[in-house]
Order: sequence, then C-alpha cells, then structure tokens
Amino acid sequence: MWFVATWAREQATHETLANTYRMFAASDRLSEAFDEVKEKLEEEGEEASISVPADLEEKVNAKLSEKPDISWHHAVRLIVEPDATNDEDDDDDGSEIEDDEDLSDIDE
Repeated sequence: MWFVATWAREQATHETLANTYRMFAASDRLSEAFDEVKEKLEEEGEEASISVPADLEEKVNAKLSEKPDISWHHAVRLIVEPDATNDEDDDDDGSEIEDDEDLSDIDE
C-alpha cells in the first residue's frame, strides 16, 4: 500500500495539483453562494409559491413507464428539470434517498 500511495503522490504534477485546488475552491464558493440563496428564499417563503402540477402523479407514472429503471424521486426530478443528470444519488448532503422513504409527514 505504501508503494501505491508514494507512486500516486509522485505522479501528481504541479498543474494537476493546481487544477484540483481550483476545483475544490470553486466548489466551496458555489456551496456558500447556494446556501446564501437558499436561506434568502426560505426567508421569503419562496417554496410556498412554487405551484405543484395537479396532474403530478400522472406525470410521475408516465415518466416511470417511459423509464422503468428510475426511482419515483428521479422521475419527479426529471419532470422539474428534463435535462437533469442521470445521477439519481446526487444529493446535497451526499446521502442516498431511499425509495421506501416515509413521506407521511409531508403536507399535501
């Protein structure tokens, strides 16, 4: 294991390290900006002003029929943003959303 770690460490050029540093720095800046905007929207009550389609369940079922290998939450994501990535494990806290997640506490 020591050999692999040493080899990998020696392979990282200054350019690679600099690019990686820039990527992480930019990611941190974007995360901070997102948190600020999210907090502002929550204060303004923007979530309540988002209208949910009356036929959302039909749209989800249609999307699941079209793409039977995706989960219901990914179907909703694709309805909101049709160009969304196929990475359905992409969650802001890194956790995965389970299909059998209890949603009984959500107001309808």
